[in-house]
Amino acid sequence: MKLLLSVQAILTGVILVLCFQGKGSHAVFWAVVLLFPSLGILLSKKVREAVRLLFQKKFSDLNGFSQQRGTIPWGGLVLFGVLPSLFLVLLNGGTQSSQDNLPTLMSASSLLLEGNAEISEYVFSSQDRKYACSAKVPLPYFARCTAKGVYSAYPAGMLVFSFPMAALSWLLGGRIDQPAGTRLEKWTASWVAALSAGMFLFIALHLSSGRAAILATLFLSAASVLLSTVGQGLWTQGGVIFWLMLFLAVEFHWEGKPSFTGSMFQGLCLSLMFATRLNSACIIAPLMIWVLARSVQRALIVGLVAASCYVPWALFYFSTYGTLFGPQISFSSPDFWSHRYLETFAALLFSPGRGIFVFQPWLLLGIFAYFFSRSVATKAAWTAPKGWQVAFLFSCALSLFLISGWKTWEGGYCYGSRLLAEIVPLAGLLVVRALDVALRERKRVVWATVVVGFAIHMNGVYFLGGFWQNNPQRQYVDFLERAWDWSDPPFLYPLPRKIRAVFVPGLKGSPKIDADISR
Repeated sequence: MKLLLSVQAILTGVILVLCFQGKGSHAVFWAVVLLFPSLGILLSKKVREAVRLLFQKKFSDLNGFSQQRGTIPWGGLVLFGVLPSLFLVLLNGGTQSSQDNLPTLMSASSLLLEGNAEISEYVFSSQDRKYACSAKVPLPYFARCTAKGVYSAYPAGMLVFSFPMAALSWLLGGRIDQPAGTRLEKWTASWVAALSAGMFLFIALHLSSGRAAILATLFLSAASVLLSTVGQGLWTQGGVIFWLMLFLAVEFHWEGKPSFTGSMFQGLCLSLMFATRLNSACIIAPLMIWVLARSVQRALIVGLVAASCYVPWALFYFSTYGTLFGPQISFSSPDFWSHRYLETFAALLFSPGRGIFVFQPWLLLGIFAYFFSRSVATKAAWTAPKGWQVAFLFSCALSLFLISGWKTWEGGYCYGSRLLAEIVPLAGLLVVRALDVALRERKRVVWATVVVGFAIHMNGVYFLGGFWQNNPQRQYVDFLERAWDWSDPPFLYPLPRKIRAVFVPGLKGSPKIDADISR
């Protein structure tokens, strides 16, 4: 047995090094890690019993913590939060991202190897570099010319994740250019998603029973944008979620009264959220008002630290782009906004193309259970910082309002409700207590929702649903029209019309689409 464990440890170490180098298959990582444990479970009754007792013990730790607090159940958080998310994300070897993500590792590599974030060497050949900012060579949309050269057209906040990973990869002998860089990006994004899921579970334990908290985390990990967006590439939404979960973990664990050090750390989290994505201000503002309403002193500490920690980012942005807010501020110009708020607001909620409730149907289950449950009294069984529901609701509402007015509200090349990814964990925490009630009263409905939710995102990650966006056979003038087309939703692409008709009664179908699918 010791020999097998030693072999397992060596194989796991080797495959980990390869993953950090950006080499090999991530699915192979799990095959190697689970090889001997799986054989042991299959062949040995003692091993099966030991595994059962392990899960039982860790679940008991989570449940005990949800009721009495005490020691943080790190093992349970990893077993039921981090590892399932990491497993699901890494089963897919490729990425579900776009050129928006490319500059992140490019900038990290340039910082590591040259000491600056200029990326022309990764964008152009050596011959074209001298013409990089001229009309002679077209500039990719993810890059921007400045007085200092070619830089990313997206915020630099994700460098917090990409730079350490690039440095580790470089130290281990890995190459951080393409295609190895793409695999390294996926590896980094997977850990961002998995750790976010673990923190979500930790926060949910402060709001409900261990069973409901695990269920909500399962939904988030397997049936939300955490799987099909955050874990698939270094989208900026992933960074916002990570720091948001850290902020809330501190707030909830200390029951709304963190220490001076904890408040300073929360300020750091808010500054990193804003440096990662400017529209995170829609979440930051309600959170700051929430803190202010309970403690002026704490609000001052958090606010001053957040402002101070943002100064280095502001200086970098100003010296590079000429603005304190970075390149993303250009999206605030009048040309990027429309007045179709009601249409896009409805589409962001319920359209088959981008609807947050369509791609996360378990949120509707939670809302239904909250208003129509027979066990309403049980929802107040756990304590939490006063006013948290109001702060979360305002954060969600402001984010929805902002994206509804943006012309590219659909998020470009993506799957599901990517631009609303930041509010999905907040919405999940809002319904976690109701999920506890639903689990007791409507078990079959709950598990059916699990299956449906996972199937929706499984198609986008493991099959061809992610290719729905750029299919050349579709000739739509207005994405808003396409987003409401139930005959061709992303989560049923590329199923033939006859199969899609099973899910969408009365389906007429599109000859162009079906001709393309048949090929």
